Amino acid sequence: MAQSATFSSLSKIKNVQPQPDLDLKIQLLLLKGAIYEVPYQPCFVSRIFLVPKSKDHLIIDLSSLNSHILAPYFHMHNHKSLADSLHPPAWMSTIDLQDAYLHVPI
Repeated sequence: MAQSATFSSLSKIKNVQPQPDLDLKIQLLLLKGAIYEVPYQPCFVSRIFLVPKSKDHLIIDLSSLNSHILAPYFHMHNHKSLADSLHPPAWMSTIDLQDAYLHVPI
């Protein structure tokens, strides 16, 4: 099963453009302890790339892994459903979650 995931992941990788800042982003994640190097085992390949925005966003494409994972159902609220559930004197706030995703184990 792992081999088929590897080959299907590899087949999606087309027209890969060099991204010099990608190495820098990976080095920063290593320094933060968010990732660590492991011995190479050819079992699963995921694309990793940067999406250009004001700050380049690092993307790890795990879409081919989805068919191997049983995910629990949950309802994602949007701004309208959230606003409908708030009643005075409720308060709202914002939180900077720049590196919060690093705490979610993959």
